[in-house]
Amino acid sequence: MITLRGGGGVGPTVTALVNPVGAALVALEVGRLAVIQRYSSPGPPMGAGITLAPWPNRVRNGRWIASGRPRQLNITERGRPNAIHGFVRHTVFEQVDEGRSDEVTLETQIGPEPGWEYSVQLCVTYRIVDVGLEVSYRATNDGANIAPFAVGSHPYFTIGAENTNNLIITVPAAVVLDNDEMGIPVGRRPVVGDRDLRGGRRVGDLELGDCYTDLSVSNGRVTCTLATDDGHRLDVWADPAFGYWQLYAPADFPGREGIVRAIAIEPMTAPPDALNSGEGLRWLFPGEEWQVTWGVSVHAAPPAIGSHLPDPIDT
Repeated sequence: MITLRGGGGVGPTVTALVNPVGAALVALEVGRLAVIQRYSSPGPPMGAGITLAPWPNRVRNGRWIASGRPRQLNITERGRPNAIHGFVRHTVFEQVDEGRSDEVTLETQIGPEPGWEYSVQLCVTYRIVDVGLEVSYRATNDGANIAPFAVGSHPYFTIGAENTNNLIITVPAAVVLDNDEMGIPVGRRPVVGDRDLRGGRRVGDLELGDCYTDLSVSNGRVTCTLATDDGHRLDVWADPAFGYWQLYAPADFPGREGIVRAIAIEPMTAPPDALNSGEGLRWLFPGEEWQVTWGVSVHAAPPAIGSHLPDPIDT
């Protein structure tokens, strides 16, 4: 585990815990306010905090076509015959910089793999900023062929000890994707009723398992929020390149104190099954580099002071 610490001075101390396995975000605290759902298992359950690359979410039956040829990815989703969340979930990323307490860069080589015959270097940088965290991905095609690429993250959020069902979620999206029984989009529709989260809805009143798109951009960012009734607010923000946000709220997340409901807000640059639809895919030419950024900002009321993280989870 890698511990990052920054801030302090006139503001709260910000502390983050990063696992090189999957380049995963394990914990984040601003002052004494924890905003990442911790877990009891030795590895990240339900994709908690992992980097999703070279595609996020699912590929139907693990099959897709490139250059006129069918490709077959390994089937990796439990209970469904899909390939899910790319290749780096269990990859141990290499730490490429040392000496800064508030920033770390991890890198790995992706591919070639069965069904994905390309080579892309991925660097993930976690950086403490103001009252939160910034996460940047830099993908470089170091192979000989143009390579399809998309990226995302799978964090589960919390706000202190607040019950997840009581949190208010706001997502500035006008469109939601309709999924079939495989979790693959088969259409899209304007948000209405319980699927319209633009005005804020209580998590406990919703069934969340959808991908949202057609997102409003303000000040160059897309921003989704979680908030409590007493004024704490968590902003999850991203570059407009993150045009798709998957929401997922399982009731059986293995939290540190037992089973809890958790909520994942997953910024993604492409929707589920993008290798087949082509939607949101970035095709990197040989030697081309692409960088995108998302982050978390915490607005606490009253301001959280001090900082402490539990002992790192063994991996």
